[in-house]
Amino acid sequence: MIAAAYIILGIAAIGRELEDPFGTDVNDLDMEDYIRTLGVELDIMTSTAPPKPDEFIFSEENYPFGSSTDISFPSAMEMSMDRTSLGF
Repeated sequence: MIAAAYIILGIAAIGRELEDPFGTDVNDLDMEDYIRTLGVELDIMTSTAPPKPDEFIFSEENYPFGSSTDISFPSAMEMSMDRTSLGF
């Protein structure tokens, strides 16, 4: 009975901790730091003009089937629609 009470009280304590994760307690999520970091990353992403689609779509560094296949977009455009030619 003591073990069952210990388990039930433990689950209740976990529930109280998870009930409000946005606060100022030690184990709460630090939303202010998260929002500050998100703002900095958004500033970095939007500080330069976006590239033209032709600059990155038709690039030799664009691997549409994943980087492990070594098939760039220009070489993939030359392939037939037969799945066996992909080398998977």
